[in-house]
Amino acid sequence: MEFDEFVRDWFMTFHSFLSPREFLRLLRKKYESADDHESPAQVVESVLNTLQMWIELERGADFYEDPELTRDFNNFMDIVSKKDPTKAQELKDTLSSAIKLLNNPPEPDLRNAPQYVFLIAHCLLF
Repeated sequence: MEFDEFVRDWFMTFHSFLSPREFLRLLRKKYESADDHESPAQVVESVLNTLQMWIELERGADFYEDPELTRDFNNFMDIVSKKDPTKAQELKDTLSSAIKLLNNPPEPDLRNAPQYVFLIAHCLLF
């Protein structure tokens, strides 16, 4: 299995055995214990990249649905900002943008809708 497939599959299924809050808590715990590992910079980078992928792949939906999760995320970013203020702000901005899109979704472009309906119907019927 390719890494990209694994990541996609992880984010599609983790809700069935782990709550988003618990997932964030585990990521934070890993981040805070980075100094206990052989390569702390790699652990930190891995945690922050995982957060980035979570926000982007889920389009912020978990955070949108749970204001406490968003609060916990922002508290975590306050800790991250002590070591890497740029990355912390980047993650906060990414989440903020995702939540804004969920609050105000763009109007769908229906100009090609008949084409897509035909293609979907064709795939389902044949």
